Amino acid sequence: ESDSLFFANERLLDRQGGQLSDREKLLARGHNRLCSLPLLTYALIQCDALRPGKGTFRPTIDARCAASSNLSAMPPASLARGIAPRIEVWLSGDDCREPVVDSVNMNMEALRQVIMEYQPVRDEQSSPDASDISFPVLFVDSPRLVMVFDCRYLDNSQSLVPIREKIKISDTLLSLVEIAAQSYRVPAPIYYFLGGSSNANFNEVTPISLLHDILLEDSGTSDGVSDYHAWTAKIAEEVLEEIDAESKDSSR
Repeated sequence: ESDSLFFANERLLDRQGGQLSDREKLLARGHNRLCSLPLLTYALIQCDALRPGKGTFRPTIDARCAASSNLSAMPPASLARGIAPRIEVWLSGDDCREPVVDSVNMNMEALRQVIMEYQPVRDEQSSPDASDISFPVLFVDSPRLVMVFDCRYLDNSQSLVPIREKIKISDTLLSLVEIAAQSYRVPAPIYYFLGGSSNANFNEVTPISLLHDILLEDSGTSDGVSDYHAWTAKIAEEVLEEIDAESKDSSR
């Protein structure tokens, strides 16, 4: 560390005058092409082929081999979607032709912050008809499922019961959903959670549970305690300790 700049193996990991912490620099937050590697690594070591057997998870060697084979047989684009689903924010209504946010971090806190920017304000005198109001909706694309998620379900008081007011989505988004589902070797199941009668599959699974399943950064590790942020923090601390130790040794 020199002049408020952090180096590792003679490589600068933050721009001059940057505001990244040491932990963020170690996680490549200052590098456009490398910043996704920690999350990619975290996802891979949590897959059934690699994660250690603990508690109720005791896979046989055959199960691990099958999981490894499935990974190796997936096209790169499908594998990427399986690890990190595409999550976009759209607006309801017939006029929305493109996402208002085309990439969202895969944790609930970041998701709520984005959604708040597009959440409509409704007062007591507002029309009860939801069709004339633009609500934020999530488009989720992964080999496991393709989903359009009404962000009103993020309200905890509404997450366990169907929402009566149905909203509409544009033909553009409807077409995108069909294209995404058919893009995989085995077409992905499609879920629409838009309120009203669109909740035909509500009895099978709640919308909020499906959303939690694809938020990778909030998912726990095999020890059942840590999540992505705790895991990266632990690694960053250990690397910092190694760097500090080497720095002290070299200064003697």
